Amino acid sequence: MAGEKLPKFGAEGKPGDETTAAIKSFQKKNKLVIDSIPGPKTLAKLAEVLKKKKVTTNPLPKPKVTPKPKKPIHRLIADGKQVNAFGETDNLLASIEKQIKAGVKKLKLRGCNND
Repeated sequence: MAGEKLPKFGAEGKPGDETTAAIKSFQKKNKLVIDSIPGPKTLAKLAEVLKKKKVTTNPLPKPKVTPKPKKPIHRLIADGKQVNAFGETDNLLASIEKQIKAGVKKLKLRGCNND
């Protein structure tokens, strides 16, 4: 509350012990009736103090947009099981060589739209 510390719980959402103490401290510093109630005079003084301090809220950071993965163009099927899917820049030949070295008997290369 306008420079008052809430070290234990932070903003509590409802007036707990820390919030009540912060309100009383603010009222005392600003020569208001100390009743821990943020009434019209306390709120008006709070607005005045915040305006003088030019307090602004920090905008929320923009959420990071994760690009959708590109749809694979080709699927490599080894002995009846899909072992890999490839986009335009993936190394298809290296994967085929790996499967051949692993002793796969039957390889198929399918385009995703050719099922």
